[in-house]
Amino acid sequence: MDRVLVLGAGVWGIAIGSLLHENGHDVTIWEYLEERANELDKTREHFGLPGFAIPNEIKFTNDLDTNVDFIVVALPAQTVRSVFEKIKINDKTTIVVLSKGIEESSLKRLSQVLNEDFNVRLDQIVTLYGPTHAMGICERVPSMILASSVNADRASAVQKLVANSILKVKIGDDLIGSEIGASLKNCMAIAMGIADGLKLGINTKAAILAHAMEEIAIFGEHFGANKSTFLGLSGIGDLFVSSLAGRNFSVGKKLGEGNSIETILNNMKMVSEGVNSVKAVKLISDRENLTMKLNSILYNILYNSAKADSILSIFQL
Repeated sequence: MDRVLVLGAGVWGIAIGSLLHENGHDVTIWEYLEERANELDKTREHFGLPGFAIPNEIKFTNDLDTNVDFIVVALPAQTVRSVFEKIKINDKTTIVVLSKGIEESSLKRLSQVLNEDFNVRLDQIVTLYGPTHAMGICERVPSMILASSVNADRASAVQKLVANSILKVKIGDDLIGSEIGASLKNCMAIAMGIADGLKLGINTKAAILAHAMEEIAIFGEHFGANKSTFLGLSGIGDLFVSSLAGRNFSVGKKLGEGNSIETILNNMKMVSEGVNSVKAVKLISDRENLTMKLNSILYNILYNSAKADSILSIFQL
């Protein structure tokens, strides 16, 4: 039995924590707010997972005890830094990153933040990304996910930790590609939501999806990722599922229906990682002289009050 600390008591943290408990591990889930941790411990319910009962054996805490075998990072991407400023990481602990996004303040991938700013070795880090909505995991829907690391042994250990009869875990070594695919798909899911909100046809949606995948690959290859990564679970797989449903898709759909981004975000109970990542990708692509037309259109919609139907300018030659 491995000791696992899950950082973040959102839907994904609870879903993965419950799966790890099912696999026979000792699971503690850390929540930033003490009163919220106490509430979850008492009610065993989360509003984002209706009808799902959190196993009684899972512990909720507001204390950061990192003397564990695995730390699973299921935090909003923009809060990862503030949490790691409070903890000390043992060299033997494997860091499993579920958080998806590029840090807006530094324009770094999360593995870069942990490695460069908190001295976590790259070979301690394993990303766990793929087309896996939290509710599907809780409902035991057959799913697949990708464990990526520069250290094959760590990736294999995470595969053994997480895999079970309903979740197949594949192993990859392209850490950069997995992070970029998982981060940028959040941006592109907003575009797909806008198309849905505007009631555009399937031809239009398919074209936007294909263009989104092309931009993700261009961005990734520029930073040394393998193009083949974007054809797999953390690439097209994650983009596809996020283009059908989820909080980023929901943001886009509401934009397409005529709501302002301020109203949408003020009424959300959970974080849309894509909104921050669109800005980060725009800053990075400008710095690197990369042509990211779709992301630039999204940036103007989100930050410059452009109309949602400007998404159609992607079709202009």
